Amino acid sequence: MNAPDPLTQLRDVHLPDAVSAWPPAPGWWLLALFVVIGLIALIRSLWRHYQRRAYVREARLKLQALSLQPLSPQQQLQQANDILKRCAMTAYPKSSVASLSGESWLVFLDQHCKTPLFGDHARWLESWFRYDVSADLSRDFIQRAERWVQQQPRKNRHV
Repeated sequence: MNAPDPLTQLRDVHLPDAVSAWPPAPGWWLLALFVVIGLIALIRSLWRHYQRRAYVREARLKLQALSLQPLSPQQQLQQANDILKRCAMTAYPKSSVASLSGESWLVFLDQHCKTPLFGDHARWLESWFRYDVSADLSRDFIQRAERWVQQQPRKNRHV
């Protein structure tokens, strides 16, 4: 009597079902949450930085637009000085800027930039009160004002 061959009773090798990627393991959910929170924080930080520099962009645009307006050089000089004053009152405490004029204003401007831009105080003070200001002098002041504005820090939220 021949016993049946036990190998004939074995089934063929079958592969298990494919491993599903969904739902992800809890660790992946936590990682995704941290990535989303990090991106939100980064975008918010960049937006705040952009907003705090808005006064600089606005002042530079106004200074650049002065040359396109039909103004006399003396009027351009006065308006550039007004733009500088508004910019300074945005960046620094108004109580320390609003009352400045003349030489104390120029000293303030020089103290709040990397390299003094308005060092020849007598030249600028005299030009503010003259009617026959040259276009070159006005253009020079506007360029210096643009450099001063560009060097200003971002606005503090407590000011």
